[in-house]
Amino acid sequence: MWYLDYINHCFFIAFVLIIWLKTEAFVEYAKLFGLSKLLEIDKFERREMHELNYPAFLLVNHDNFLTRLISCPICLGFWLNVFICLFFEDFSFFFVKVLISILLYFIVSVMINKENHR
Repeated sequence: MWYLDYINHCFFIAFVLIIWLKTEAFVEYAKLFGLSKLLEIDKFERREMHELNYPAFLLVNHDNFLTRLISCPICLGFWLNVFICLFFEDFSFFFVKVLISILLYFIVSVMINKENHR
């Protein structure tokens, strides 16, 4: 069933976006593996604006093309889809996969925000 692969790709990309943009998992694993100094995790933890997540912190402190790309869910979702399609050498339904993966991310984001504001 070919369409299950496409659905898996969409969910995988939405999962990566959620982990990167909505959780502190990257920060915790960076500390676990001793990458705090390289990735400025210590500086992130001493930040003044605690509502900033790690991608937003990078954007504020290192405003360049790469940090703008990795802090934007639409941009990052698009490029993750490009890499997935290149890896599997299959660009069929590319724009559908982009749209669905980003839509899944935003649906979960709304659910997370509602839960946090209870």
